[in-house]
Amino acid sequence: MQHIFLDTEFSGLHQNAALLSLAIVPDEGPWFYAVFTDVDTTTLSPWHQNNVVPHLLLTDEQRAQLPTGIYLRDTPEKITHALRKYLEELGEVVCWADVPAYDWVLLCELFGGAFGLPKNVHYIVRDLATLLEAKGYDIDTDRFDLAYENHQGADAGARVSSADGRVGEGQKAAATQEGLLRHNALGDAMACKICWQKVNEHV
Repeated sequence: MQHIFLDTEFSGLHQNAALLSLAIVPDEGPWFYAVFTDVDTTTLSPWHQNNVVPHLLLTDEQRAQLPTGIYLRDTPEKITHALRKYLEELGEVVCWADVPAYDWVLLCELFGGAFGLPKNVHYIVRDLATLLEAKGYDIDTDRFDLAYENHQGADAGARVSSADGRVGEGQKAAATQEGLLRHNALGDAMACKICWQKVNEHV
């Protein structure tokens, strides 16, 4: 059974949230990144306009640096069809996400609810934030900084607190090694995977 790392960007922290983008990065194999075309991004909040919308689409330069993956910009129906095929081809998987309350529900909603998930996807999502705290890290540790700035473990030097676990002011790590910025779902999913690997390697 392999792990997949999920991240999404969505329209707001409320029950009517709509997906803007969705990314999955597996232990092994191609990544999946989809941008949804059914949302009018001009109606989103100023925060979204500044932090999410400019980074939704992958640039040619980013795509050239990325390993093999699936990149879509389409309707929810077509994305869901492609996502089901992608997930089923991975075999048995466990999903990890960072504070996944919205990400997981929105993923399930694409399939008509949790009972519609592909059968090979385990029904319990795992939470990176809970893992960090259980391993002795500050739960607000900046995820990009942990992933890309060579933190050594759960000690004072590894604790970087901020109001947002991924977006602290003045942090060193601004982008992934492929040039993906914070609040690009693919970049966040990649950072989630690396954080998970580093935390589990630390003794």
